[in-house]
Amino acid sequence: MKLKKWMIGITFFIVGLYLLTIGYLMDQTVSKLDISQMNAIVKSVEKHLLKGDAISDTKNTITVSHGIDFEVILCDDPEYDKKNYQGLASRATIMDIKNGETMIGKVIFPLDTMAVDSYRNHLLRMSTLLFGCLLLFVWGLGAFFYVNFVWPFINLKSFAASVAAGNLDLPLHMKKKNYFGAFTESFDLMREELKAARLGEFEANKSKKELVASLSHDIKTPVSTIKAYCELITVKSKETDTVQKVQIINEKADMIDHLISDMFHATLEDLTVLKINGKDELSTILNDMLEQLNHFKKIHIVTPIPECLIYCDALRLSQVIDNIINNSYKYAGSKIEVTTCIEQEYLKIAFRDFGEGVEECDLPMLCEKFYRGKNSSNTSGSGLGLYLAKQFMEGMKGSLDIYCDQGFVVTLYLRLG
Repeated sequence: MKLKKWMIGITFFIVGLYLLTIGYLMDQTVSKLDISQMNAIVKSVEKHLLKGDAISDTKNTITVSHGIDFEVILCDDPEYDKKNYQGLASRATIMDIKNGETMIGKVIFPLDTMAVDSYRNHLLRMSTLLFGCLLLFVWGLGAFFYVNFVWPFINLKSFAASVAAGNLDLPLHMKKKNYFGAFTESFDLMREELKAARLGEFEANKSKKELVASLSHDIKTPVSTIKAYCELITVKSKETDTVQKVQIINEKADMIDHLISDMFHATLEDLTVLKINGKDELSTILNDMLEQLNHFKKIHIVTPIPECLIYCDALRLSQVIDNIINNSYKYAGSKIEVTTCIEQEYLKIAFRDFGEGVEECDLPMLCEKFYRGKNSSNTSGSGLGLYLAKQFMEGMKGSLDIYCDQGFVVTLYLRLG
């Protein structure tokens, strides 16, 4: 802004100087006659008049020889004073005609206005051209300094504001011949380093949160097993002391389960999805997973699992099946039928319990984060089981489907390897 004020001030100064020059030129007069010519004409007039020649003859003779226009008035002319005054008013050159020491008249040389105007116009054009060139030079010089020195700093100012606002993706544009090229390049390198540091920090935080979420969810599986065996021992044991100790273990397991759920809930809010490492696995791993979860001997495999290669993450798949089985234990309490078959490029696994199922209005929302159906009011949970199961299945290039048919049915589609 200071440069702009300086340019405006210099412009006003040059324009003012130009106007003063024009005013001065307009007031100037220029005569195309010189003194020697005028003296020669006056002497010639005096000579002719003393000879007795007529004024008109004298003028014609001298005008032809000198080619200069003039007028002769004698003192005895009735219009002497009038013509003399008019000559003064028109800024004509007036010289005396004398006979010895006696003035007998005057010679009036009228001002050549055409010559004066031409000369004045010439000066005006030259002055205008001169001041115009000077003005262009000043503004050109100002533009050069603005583009090469001021504008780069303005760019740096806006760039710094952008970086401060957290926008690290917008590069700082530079010209090859910029006088501050190295300076601006350092700023852009700083932006790239900040971006890399922020990305590294984000990835590190994400990895930590993924680890916490993964571990907290994985811990829930053995805790569920502990609770299941506690219930089984409580039912079968007849010793009061043993039952009391098992109840204490069960209460502590409940406490651990709640703490893990809270930690998992808080961590998952910051994560889109947990990391999945898919690879080809034998379908026989499904038998082991189901066997580990068959605490109450309620899981019945109706159709043998076909031997094939499936694309999955074994850890995430076990979490999916664990969520499905535990939901059936929690809400249905009935037997669970498992049927399998191969459909096109997928291994289809259906888990069916024979509980009351869920209402139709709840089905579309059961796989949403933190949503719990109307039948879950008397049971504990976070509403994350089916949400995570769906996320894991999609991460393993498969899918999950839920519906009600003589109970609640969850169908998994695992991509064949």
